[in-house]
Amino acid sequence: MRVPIDVVTCIPLGASGYRVVRVLTVAPRRVTRPSLTASVVFEAEAGSFRRWDVRAGDRLEVRGDD
Repeated sequence: MRVPIDVVTCIPLGASGYRVVRVLTVAPRRVTRPSLTASVVFEAEAGSFRRWDVRAGDRLEVRGDD
């Protein structure tokens, strides 16, 4: 990637969403260590998760365009 991104690693909670394990910003052309506990990753523009106040321990819900 050529720009920094925010990365959130999560644990699936079934129908109730995802539990956030780790939130970090990844610099361009860098990789991070894998999470041994999380199996789901969400990416966003750098600074997005800080603006949305997403932190480790939060529950995320993913909705479709219904």
